[in-house]
Amino acid sequence: NNNNNSSATTSIKNIDTFQQLKSLNCENNNLGPGSLESITNLSKLQILKASNNMLGFSSIPNKKGGKFQKKNKNITTNTMPSLPTKLPSSLKQITLNKNGFEGGIPPSILSSSLLSLEKLDLSSNSINLVPKEISNLQNLSDLKLDENFITSLPEDMGMLRKLKTLSLKHNQIKASGKVQTLPSELFTDTILASLDLYGNPITSTQINDFLGFDKFLERRQKVKTKDLYGGAMTNLDVCGLE
Repeated sequence: NNNNNSSATTSIKNIDTFQQLKSLNCENNNLGPGSLESITNLSKLQILKASNNMLGFSSIPNKKGGKFQKKNKNITTNTMPSLPTKLPSSLKQITLNKNGFEGGIPPSILSSSLLSLEKLDLSSNSINLVPKEISNLQNLSDLKLDENFITSLPEDMGMLRKLKTLSLKHNQIKASGKVQTLPSELFTDTILASLDLYGNPITSTQINDFLGFDKFLERRQKVKTKDLYGGAMTNLDVCGLE
């Protein structure tokens, strides 16, 4: 683990000397684009936690009111890739919330080599696009994309056969005419049993009209009923919506 702000960059640059490392926590540091390049060769790394850094920023940010802002719009940008082109294929969990990623999900996270990845958290960034390459993450079971600017998901989400939990709180998902912003394949082709849409501009009535959503409700009911009989608390609201 690395939680020392003063030596964060130096420590990360030399981290590849620890070839047996399985878990790396470098949260709450000032890590900018390119800071994680040396983790590429950590062939046994299973857990990467690098939340609350500046990996996605193309220029030096200024923290005001709890949010990062660019110091001035004319500042010279940094062309260094935010993440390594290749991440260790051994990774099972990646947590990169609050890093200033903009646009689509960083390509290296969507690599077909990350077949071991089970949990991915990219909450509290400025992501507005989930590319179809998300389908490469064949073992993904838990995906958190809260507090972004996502308006829809691709049909390819249906190829995530092991996806159980999807959290999209505080995004921009809404019912958009004839276009179904959450594809039917997400509900029918995965094992999704937990979906959180709290804080999106869509109502429970609208999502109930989505194709395939009834299949999701049936599956969730079975899971929740099993939990209830097992003594667990159950919550059958419609995905956090009113």
